[in-house]
Order: sequence, then structure tokens, then C-alpha cells
Amino acid sequence: MKIALPQLAPDILSRFSLKVSCVFVSCSLNFTTNGETAIPVQSGTEINDRQRSVNDYLGAPLINSPDSSIATENTIFSKDTKYGKEQNALALIKTNQLRASNDAEEAERIIKEVLGLDASPSVKTEFRKASLLRLASHSERKKAYEEAQKYLAQFLTRYPDDPLIPVVLLRQGDLFRKMGAYDLERQKYYDVIKSAPKVKLDEQYGLGYVQRVALLARTQIADSFYEEAGKLPDYQAREKYASASEMYARLVKMEQVNPRVVSLKYIRSLYSQESHAAVYTEGQAFFEKFKTGSNADEDEVRYLMLD
Repeated sequence: MKIALPQLAPDILSRFSLKVSCVFVSCSLNFTTNGETAIPVQSGTEINDRQRSVNDYLGAPLINSPDSSIATENTIFSKDTKYGKEQNALALIKTNQLRASNDAEEAERIIKEVLGLDASPSVKTEFRKASLLRLASHSERKKAYEEAQKYLAQFLTRYPDDPLIPVVLLRQGDLFRKMGAYDLERQKYYDVIKSAPKVKLDEQYGLGYVQRVALLARTQIADSFYEEAGKLPDYQAREKYASASEMYARLVKMEQVNPRVVSLKYIRSLYSQESHAAVYTEGQAFFEKFKTGSNADEDEVRYLMLD
């Protein structure tokens, strides 16, 4: 079969490449500007997305039919192509949907969708992190605390250098308190304090982040001692109240704490130890420091000072 080619001026030929495609009795002419990808137009001969991504990366029509022997699975060009960017963008959208998911079933459906995408390894890694955290949240909501712990433990094992490690440890501590395991809870908070300085600082997770998670851990330790003491017999509770009061005494001097709230908790813990002289002293200091605030707090402090 002879094909009559159009006569093109030399300057046009220098800007366009000519491609002749013949399939059975169907022929077509595809013009592409230099550096752009040819777009197949024959019905039933479309190349797939991965093949197109190779063409996009090269900026040349290397693969022109779906049965091409050019392997696409051996390379990761797609992360730098339009197709790869589209897949990454879709994965990020799905990540936000995952974080807003209402139950485990919805989360698992989204996870399957994203893991089937041709997103870049880094995007998929971030998605896997989000998946573990979200699945832990769903387990926590249905009070499956041990299951939630397993998801968080996987995060710690797989991503030990992630800046969210202190937050994951805080979450584990919170779960242990719900499980009534106060010693394990506090151990997690001590782990937060040790891990926080190891966070690699960047624009998103800077020094302020490190300081805040460490402070939260310290306040949680104090509250944990106080809460556990309230569930113990008097002879066992005294030691826990003493530990709580020591923590509150240190915390009240730190920046970024709520001094009124922490001072009140400090006074409560002293009262629970029957340290009445200390309660009276701290009560007076409370009224000197805080001229305005909740009347209920003031009434409670006055009551505790009476003994």
C-alpha cells in the first residue's frame, strides 16, 4: 500500500516529526512536536498508562502499541511523569479521605485503592503510616485497645526515625491508661521524653514540637500517678500521691503549663497525703497568684485549707 505524504516546508519539518501507523487496513498520521508524546488515535490500539509514562519521561514516542516488548515494570520513571504526578495526587487525596474515614471498613477500602495505585514509593510510605495511625484510631473507638496497640507498635517498628514517634508513644500511653495498666502507661511517657530530643528538626516538626510533646508526657505522668492513687487502698495510695505532688511541683514552674490548673492539682495531691500544713501554704500562694478565675476552684481550695 502506498501512502501519499503531504509536502511540508523545510522549516515545518524541522519542528515536527512524522509518524506513520498502519494497522491491518487502517492507517493514520500522528504529528508530535519535538519533546512531546505521540497520542495514538487508532481504536483498539491505545497503549496503557505505564507505557505512556515511559513515553512521557523520555519525551519521545518509544512505545506505540500495547503489545510492545519494551518493559515498563523494570523502571520507576512514572514518578517523574504527568501520569506519576496524577497518581501521587490521587494518593494524597485518598490519604485525606482515610484520615476522615468513619470506620475500619471504610479505611480498609481506601487502603486497598491506594496500594493499587502507581504512586511513588515515598507517597505510599506516607500513606502506610497514615493507615496504621487511622486503623489504631478506629480500634480505639470501638474499645479494642489491644488491637490499637498492635497498629501503633507496627508504626514504631517500621518507622523508628519518624518525627511522629513521640506522638505514637503518647497514644500508647493513653491506651494503657484506658486498659488500667498505669506502670506501662508511665513507661511510654518516659519513652516520649527520651525520644523527643532525637527528632530530626524541620519546618513542620521544630523545637517547639519537641518541647510540647515532652511537656505533655510529663503532665501525663503526674496525672497517671494521681489517678492510680485514687483506685488504691489508702496505705498504697500515699506513695502514688507523693509521686504526683512531686511532679506537679516541678511542672508548675515550667513554661507553657496552665499554672492555675497545675497548682490546683498540686494542692489536691498534698491534701490526699494529709499534708495539711503544705496545703495551707500552697493555698495561700494560690490566692496570691490568681486574683481572677473560677469561683469553683477558689471554693475548693478554701475547703481543702480548712483541715
